[in-house]
Amino acid sequence: MNLDEFNGVQGLMRLETTLGLSHEGAELSRLGAIVTNVERRVAAWERMTPSALMREHAVLDALFAVTERVDVSAFVNGGELPNYWWSRLAIQLDGIGVYDRLLKQIHRETHALSAQEYLQEARSLGGIQAGVAAKARAASWHADCVNRAREMLDGGRAPRELTGILAIRFNKTPRRVRTALQAAGVLESRKRK
Repeated sequence: MNLDEFNGVQGLMRLETTLGLSHEGAELSRLGAIVTNVERRVAAWERMTPSALMREHAVLDALFAVTERVDVSAFVNGGELPNYWWSRLAIQLDGIGVYDRLLKQIHRETHALSAQEYLQEARSLGGIQAGVAAKARAASWHADCVNRAREMLDGGRAPRELTGILAIRFNKTPRRVRTALQAAGVLESRKRK
């Protein structure tokens, strides 16, 4: 974004559009309308849950651009702000005690977005880890089942009796036992025609 566009009328119009305000009138009255709108929104945001606050991302993002410009400019210029609409807006918001409250809501939404991304990543990894753990547990009972089946075959049991007996012993379905034994080569798989 060109700095002159942000500092000038174009930047003000973009913010007004985001807030749903008109672009008509003198700059001072337009800034007054923005202050009133932001004050109302901040009061509503303070009562919202973080997840509801995230639905206001477009507005919060537009206001973040303004507050970031103000904060950087104030830091670089030793607390002095240039004579642009966004600095006058910040001064008016600060004058009625809304500027710091707005910053808190912007930070709240940023933390909520970060937490959401973290949870999605954790859930994804959790699913993978759960799958790995389930596979390890399955490998354990598969090995025990195969060893027991080989012992039973060596003891003279008929192959057709193995699945029923082992299903009860390992508390699994006969199909799961048969699949494990076929995968280990203990039972031959029957191909259906």
